[in-house]
Parts: sequence; C-alpha cells; structure tokens
Amino acid sequence: MKPRIAVIGSTLEGVACAHSILDQKPEYQISLITEDAEVGFPEEGESPGLVEFKEWGGIPEDWYGNLGSQQPNGESSAVRRSWLLKSLMTCFGKRGGTILLRGCSVSVGTSSGPVSFQGGGEVGSGSIHFEQVVDCLGAREEGAIWKGGVCDTIVLGGDCLSGIRVDGTVEVWWCESEPRDVQWIQRMSWTGDDPTSSLIDDIRTGVEKATIACERKRPG
Repeated sequence: MKPRIAVIGSTLEGVACAHSILDQKPEYQISLITEDAEVGFPEEGESPGLVEFKEWGGIPEDWYGNLGSQQPNGESSAVRRSWLLKSLMTCFGKRGGTILLRGCSVSVGTSSGPVSFQGGGEVGSGSIHFEQVVDCLGAREEGAIWKGGVCDTIVLGGDCLSGIRVDGTVEVWWCESEPRDVQWIQRMSWTGDDPTSSLIDDIRTGVEKATIACERKRPG
C-alpha cells in the first residue's frame, strides 16, 4: 500500500507543500484537506501577490499550469494571488493528488494518525488514517497591518509598495498614509512584515515542510 500523507490547509504554503511532496515522493498518496468549500475566492480580499519575475521562475510550471490572462511575463512584478492558488490546487489534482474540500471542521491530533472531520457534504463525519500529517493551516499573521488596493494607474511616493500585473492593473500596499486621488478597483487588508516577500516566503515554507516530511522515517 502506498504511504499516505495528509497536508492540512489550502493556504499557498499548504498547496506548495503538497506539490513538493509529489515531486520528491511520487510514489506517495498525498491528500490535501481543507475546511474551505472552495479555494481561490478569498472572503477578505487578496493577500499580497507582489513577486519579481526572476523569483517567479523558481515556481515549477507543472505546479500551476497556465494562468491565462494572469500569466506573468518579463515585465510583471505582481500576480493575482487567488488565481495562482486556484491554479495550483487544480494542477495538484491533475497530478494525482487527492483534494478533500468538505466545508468541514478538521481536527489534527499529531504528526501521524487519524484526521477527523465533520460538517458539510454527503459524508457528515468520519476519520482517515495517515502515516504523516503536515499542518499548513498557517499561524495567525503577526506584524504590521497593511492596507492595499488594486487600481489602473502607477502609484508613487510615501510608504507604498506596488507591483504591476500582466493585465496592466497595479497592486498597491501601504502601512500608514493611503495614496490620494486614486480610484480603487478593489480594496484589501493583510497583516505581516513585508508584502514584497509574502508570496515567495509562503511557497518556500511549504517546500521546507515537504522536505522534512519526506525525510522523516515511516512509522512502524
């Protein structure tokens, strides 16, 4: 029987972890379990998607496939993060991973053993046993409170950090003074240290957790 690993959490960190385990241990059966009913439609707005194109090249293409109109190019310095997350999840399923989107409450006891769930779907409750469980739910963010927005003009000055998406829209983040005279298409809020490294840091953390999981000896 294939070794079974559960990755808990449909965060960017979690999906990156699941893909990385598949890269390192393609013989494993990987399940990504989330309380969310659907991935890629954030209730609280977008999290930071600022990323330099040279950093983007470090994300394996078979992890995300084609982002269509949001596919970054050499001039991009931001990507719509929710689109990336949804594409990562879709490609994980195409690569043979199992996705459990149950809109449920997930209970994780230890780094191995059963994962219990209850809530929506045809199966109201139950548990699945895994030889390893990787927690990627993500701790509550600490750090500065950032406000953000998406607009169609370049925003300069102040403490603003911004990036241009391939569709020409501009993703902007600030800590203190909101840019003036800007027509916002979308508003966002995020807590953390640095919006410019958030996306890549989350992916790297997921890869690091995957490597630890793959190096851990199987129980028994």
